[in-house]
Amino acid sequence: MAFARGSIVKRPLHGWYTRLSWILGVYWHMGIYIGEGMVVHFNGEKSSTNARVCSDSLEVFAAGERVVLHAGPRNIRHGEAICAEALRVLHHSNNSFNNHYSFPFNNCEDFCVACYEVDYASPEGVE
Repeated sequence: MAFARGSIVKRPLHGWYTRLSWILGVYWHMGIYIGEGMVVHFNGEKSSTNARVCSDSLEVFAAGERVVLHAGPRNIRHGEAICAEALRVLHHSNNSFNNHYSFPFNNCEDFCVACYEVDYASPEGVE
């Protein structure tokens, strides 16, 4: 499946807390598709300590699962702003995500929402 740049993509969770996540109704690992087959995501799935915002190919992000669209950008400008924010966080090791993973309070979905809600200026009439 082709995704627009800036899309939030998701796939089923893996990891030590999978059973707990199903009980809580949380089923997905999410990331930002930045184009050219790459996804930026906050990966705390393998360990809640040393969790990092990282960039992986869509294939690695998928981890053998089907990747689906969660939310697309509102327009091209919004998509570019989402990607820019994801890359800004990725390239700043002292961001609010690295080493601060919390399943209920600071997770991959929080990272995606922070990127998606980035302020962007859309010229009048451009969608």
